[in-house]
Amino acid sequence: MHMSFCRFVPMICALLVASCVVPAPTQVAPPALEQSVRSQIVPDNKARVLFYLGKVDGNAMFLGAVDVRGPSDLLANGQIVGSVNYQEVVAVDLSPGKYEMFWKQRVKGEEGLASAPVTITLKSGQTAYLRADITQTTIIDFGPVNKYVLSLDVCYSSCQLDLNKKKIVVTAP
Repeated sequence: MHMSFCRFVPMICALLVASCVVPAPTQVAPPALEQSVRSQIVPDNKARVLFYLGKVDGNAMFLGAVDVRGPSDLLANGQIVGSVNYQEVVAVDLSPGKYEMFWKQRVKGEEGLASAPVTITLKSGQTAYLRADITQTTIIDFGPVNKYVLSLDVCYSSCQLDLNKKKIVVTAP
C-alpha cells in the first residue's frame, strides 16, 4: 500500500505545479532562423544561445527522472532574453561577451524558483546550449530546506539535444 502511494506522489506534485504556471510568450521561429539553428549557422558577430528544459531528478524521484514541463524564462545579466515551454527550444542571438545566466520558473502571482547564476563567455560564431534541470531533494517540506534545486547546465559542443524532437521558437515581443 505504501509503495503504490509513493508512485503517485511525483504525478500529484506535477499536477499541482501545473495549475500555477503561466505559459511562456513564444512564437514559432521564422523559417530563416529555424534553418540557421538546425544547420548550426550563427550570424556574423553574434553568438547563439539555445535554451531548453531538461529533467527533474534526485533522491526523491522513486520512478526515475521525468521531463521539466513548466514554462520558464532565461535571464542574462538580470534581463529576460528568452522564454520556453515544454518541448521547445528558444534561440537567442547575443553579442559576444561575458554573461551571468540563470533561469526561473514562470508562476502566477508569485516569484518562481530560480537557478544559481552561471557565468559564461560567448565567442563570435559560437553556440551555447543551456539546459534547465531540477533536482528534487525531498518529498516532505522541511521548512527552510529547499526541496527543489534548479540548475543551469551549459554545454558548447557534443550536447545531447535532438533538435528534431523540439519546436524552435523565439520569445514573442
